[in-house]
Amino acid sequence: MPIARKRPNAPPLPNGPPKNARQNAPPNGPSRLPPTRPPPRKTPRRQPRAAEKAEADKAAADRAAAAERRAAAAAEAEKAEKAAAEKAAAAEKAAAEKAEAEAKAKREAEAKAAAEKEAAEKREAEAKAKKEAEQAAAEAKAREEAAAERKAKEAAEAKAAKEAAEKQAAGSGGSGGGGAAANGPPLSQGEKDGFRVAVEACWNRGSLSTEASETKVSIAFSMGQDGKVDKGSLRMHSHSGGSDAAAKQAYEAGRRAILMCEKGGYNLPSEKYNRWKDVIIDFNPSGSARIQ
Repeated sequence: MPIARKRPNAPPLPNGPPKNARQNAPPNGPSRLPPTRPPPRKTPRRQPRAAEKAEADKAAADRAAAAERRAAAAAEAEKAEKAAAEKAAAAEKAAAEKAEAEAKAKREAEAKAAAEKEAAEKREAEAKAKKEAEQAAAEAKAREEAAAERKAKEAAEAKAAKEAAEKQAAGSGGSGGGGAAANGPPLSQGEKDGFRVAVEACWNRGSLSTEASETKVSIAFSMGQDGKVDKGSLRMHSHSGGSDAAAKQAYEAGRRAILMCEKGGYNLPSEKYNRWKDVIIDFNPSGSARIQ
């Protein structure tokens, strides 16, 4: 608050007329001057009291303190806002890092699962291929062994038949009773082939199972002089290369062939009847028949 300047006091007014007032009065008599009034006294300006000054100082201090508080509050608010922004940024960064880590873990898990699946499929394929190869090798070996066994058996049967024929021929010739004339000469190869071809014409191998088609069966039967088959004499003489069930299936196919192609009787030379009245036919997996 401004402080009023102190003005000098006005000089005191005289209590009466001036000393020379009578001297200067008119000569005609005493002068009658109007009474003079003293000038109004000026009231001096009141000086500020100590309380007012203290109050003013306090108000100024309060204003300064309020300004400081506002500044501090603003700084605190700015600080809090900055801290909140930093916290939000940190949380956002943490969330992004977590999402990236989860995505990475998911990719790695998917890649691992795909690799394991591929490895399992590869192992399965290799195992399957190995099993098939082993099975094919075993089947090939079994076929080779069966073929070798059939060959050996056919050779043994052919040798035994030849020895039996030679023995029978030798016995008949030495008996003096006609020898070859009693049984007739043996069937020629051409006559055997004609008989075989006639039977093969009715042999349906397409109806056989895989195992039956790889099974050799020998069928024995008897015929009359008219070349007709004695149906009751048909029987399985032997079999090889397959199970009993497969042999039975192969036998039925051969039996049907013999009966179907018989027609009015097989065309065989009557003079050699004793050579073909009892017959054994081998039905081989190769698709050919053989007359024993």
